[in-house]
Amino acid sequence: MQKILRDSPKHKAFFSSRVFLDTLAQLAPSCTDGHFGGLQASAPATSVAPASVTLQKRARAKYLSTAISLSLASLPSSLKDAYWDSYHCSERIHQRRGKLVSHYCNCRWCLVCARIRTAKAMKKYFPVFDSWGEKQFLTLTVRNCQADELADTVEAMYQAFHRILKHLCKYSKVHLRGVRKLECTYNVEEKTYHPHFHILFEGTPEDGERLIQMWMAKFFDRTDRAAQNCMPANRESIIELFKYFTKVISKARSTQNRIFCPEAMDVIFRAIQGRRTFQSFGFLLPKEEMIETVEDSDGVVEAWKEVEVEIMWSWSQAVHDWTSDGGEVLTEYEPTVEDKELVQRIVEMK
Repeated sequence: MQKILRDSPKHKAFFSSRVFLDTLAQLAPSCTDGHFGGLQASAPATSVAPASVTLQKRARAKYLSTAISLSLASLPSSLKDAYWDSYHCSERIHQRRGKLVSHYCNCRWCLVCARIRTAKAMKKYFPVFDSWGEKQFLTLTVRNCQADELADTVEAMYQAFHRILKHLCKYSKVHLRGVRKLECTYNVEEKTYHPHFHILFEGTPEDGERLIQMWMAKFFDRTDRAAQNCMPANRESIIELFKYFTKVISKARSTQNRIFCPEAMDVIFRAIQGRRTFQSFGFLLPKEEMIETVEDSDGVVEAWKEVEVEIMWSWSQAVHDWTSDGGEVLTEYEPTVEDKELVQRIVEMK
């Protein structure tokens, strides 16, 4: 099946239209970890991780993402083609002149691309945040909604926050600067969706309380004061901003087992299609703000295993690694028992 998919006209057209990514934001193993519903995604640091560590982390992301995207692609969704793109993401790695180069799908739900996007965003924004004075971490929420209400609820949240900032600027002469991150989680037991904002801004606790009160005025019948929160920002809360916008893997309260719900994830992905989940306000980055795509991200890694000839490594889900024509594996990645069981459950639900 894998060979047929790889050699299909759609797959060939997909790869011929993609560009090589020039650089990889390598992730140091000593950094604080973020989470993707139980899937680790390390934050970047100034030190560079060994190539073997970087490649093994990428292999794990590819192993999990392949199962997830294949399950999503089996759904009758408007995003089916994009899910197939994610299935083929980083499927082949070209080793040449001591470098490893691949192609990427650039989809938000792809774990491989998300790692690159997260690293690049943190590298770009952290120097800006460090230059600010007092910082607050604000959470604004609404009550959980049903699947058919999610897109409209997210639209209402975007509009409300925009109008709040506009009102503060126009009538109160308050010019806040910060970043706003949309997150949406899925409640497995209640089968409901919980969209909410995480916001980092430069200001005082009083500014945060004012934002909460204005938010409550707009959603007085759809949220509660206790669900909103404002606290001084620290490194951990700032890293929270760069976690992925949804927990693809949920945990069942009854068993604590990790669960993947493809239909629910598809609802979320379709609801936020075309939207920027991460948005700055009140300031501009030194150059363009490009964090919703990894097309300019680093896809080149120093080769871990030196060879004198060019090699094309191809992904094998069964081997959970990229392999050469001669059967050699690239990263020597070995999944944990928990990850193997998770992938097996995802495969069996198709």
